[in-house]
Amino acid sequence: MIFEGLLSPQARDYLKRLGRFLPEVEKKKVKWLLLGMILTAGLETTNVGLILPFISYVADPSSIDRFGGLKLVIAKLGLNGEAQVLALMAGVLLVFVIIKNLTVFVFLRFSLNFQFVNAANFSTRLLEKYLFANFLFHLDTHSSDLVANLKDRTPLVFSRSIGQMMLLISEILITAGICGFLLIMRPWATLAGLVVIGGLGTLIYRPLRVRARLYGKLRIEAEQQLYRWFYQGLHGIKEAKIYDAEEYFVSRTRKNYHRLSDIQIFEMLMGQAPRLFLEGLTVGGLMLIIMVLVLQGGGSSEIFPTLALFGAAAFRLVPATNRILAAMLSLKMASQALVTVTDSLDQALAAGQVKTNRIADQSARYEGTIEIEALCFTYPQAENPALNQVNLSIGRFESVGIIGPSGSGKSTLLNLLLGLLTPSAGRIKVGGKDIQENLGRWQSEIGFVPQNIYLIDDSIRANVAYGIEDGIIEDQRIWEALQMAQLDQFVKDLPHGLDTPVGEMGDKLSGGQRQRIGIARALYHNPEVLVFDEATSALDQDTEREITKSIEALAHKKTIIIVAHRLSTIENCDRVFRFERGLMVEEQVNKIHK
Repeated sequence: MIFEGLLSPQARDYLKRLGRFLPEVEKKKVKWLLLGMILTAGLETTNVGLILPFISYVADPSSIDRFGGLKLVIAKLGLNGEAQVLALMAGVLLVFVIIKNLTVFVFLRFSLNFQFVNAANFSTRLLEKYLFANFLFHLDTHSSDLVANLKDRTPLVFSRSIGQMMLLISEILITAGICGFLLIMRPWATLAGLVVIGGLGTLIYRPLRVRARLYGKLRIEAEQQLYRWFYQGLHGIKEAKIYDAEEYFVSRTRKNYHRLSDIQIFEMLMGQAPRLFLEGLTVGGLMLIIMVLVLQGGGSSEIFPTLALFGAAAFRLVPATNRILAAMLSLKMASQALVTVTDSLDQALAAGQVKTNRIADQSARYEGTIEIEALCFTYPQAENPALNQVNLSIGRFESVGIIGPSGSGKSTLLNLLLGLLTPSAGRIKVGGKDIQENLGRWQSEIGFVPQNIYLIDDSIRANVAYGIEDGIIEDQRIWEALQMAQLDQFVKDLPHGLDTPVGEMGDKLSGGQRQRIGIARALYHNPEVLVFDEATSALDQDTEREITKSIEALAHKKTIIIVAHRLSTIENCDRVFRFERGLMVEEQVNKIHK
């Protein structure tokens, strides 16, 4: 049977996953959608039923005797003559068709609103889960996959899973209603048609459903690779041009596009093939019905109205059956997108949702000495700890440097200090308080300047006051931050000042200017602690020297932590900590130069 999979464990898992896309308040609307589907099915069935008396009367006016209710209405209205009766019947049929179509339009508007609004809402909720997910989740997940889930796969689930399931239920109800009416009016002819169309429809569906699921999986893989090559090619445009690698990215994109086009061709054929088969079956079915009626001894006055009735029914049933088959195949195709999105959501939730509470209570501020006690951290699936029993302290307003070879644990220590990672053992205290007790408050005390400053495609103002709505940005604080970053004069000389756009990824600015905006961003909130992670390693020596002077100007006004490879960057630090293989050795600055 075509619908045998609906009650299988696989189908139940499918429905369970779909249920996660809708909040409880939206699930309550499903009953109204079902009522709308039932109403639509009833109207479609009634529309087909109204055709029979009309066609019968056209073929043989005496056939009105077979429709007692209609004959009674005509008598009460006092209609005389075939023209008046035909005008009444035609008028009623026309008015009913208009009412039916308006009702269907209203229901379609409601169902489309349900589908697309919920798709937008779920994408927003999914983005929220991604953004609040533990930092480890982002270390293990390709950002292009997350974008694909948000932009393409979630709408695909709503259009091809929820949308197609609604269409499937609606068309099944309509088909059942019309077939039920035909069974009452012409049972044997209807049964013959159902056996032929149902049997052949099953033969069409069975081989296609396996390929539909396979192609759905291949589509996800092809789109995944496309997004990755898009990101890698465009984000590395400088390297692509310098190393003559444009064709390298184009060829890999072309290869994946060819894979995707084959899948899209299959999808289009899958949507059209059932219709082509069904149109041929309809002609054969009508011929079969005529043969059954002739063998039953029916005359032309009976055959003509019956043929018209089945023709009108086929006019609605053929598209309905085609939509049913296409919807079922579409559900198979969309199953992989459904699994991919829900699995990604599960991974984000399993990683832990970190929603910090940044309380402005000054009494709760983290001030004082930073104490790191027996700190350990091991990454998931790692054999050895990235940090092992690290103990150190950093005095308030002290400047310290952190050095060590790659893989020594410097970045892990910074991520723990920033609150992005949770210690496997040990703790970090500031002023005697564990930072994990109020992580949001601690993070509000930190200004962070990474090696590669991330600038949004907006104004200098928006980039300095990163993440703050325009209406509550304080320009005075921006100018103060720019002054401490020694970038205020440059901005004042610009024609548009703070409103100057920085371009995509800050490409309208020099490397030094981008770093200074990063420093100004870190200073905008007047943090207690400034953290610099290789903040000058990508700059030339002259620019690095200028940025280093800007950092040194903040010494003993802020607690400063600098991770660096170049010793010149940390030569004026109060102390330097060297890390090797997850272990820390404290050294005085003067020992670095020996």
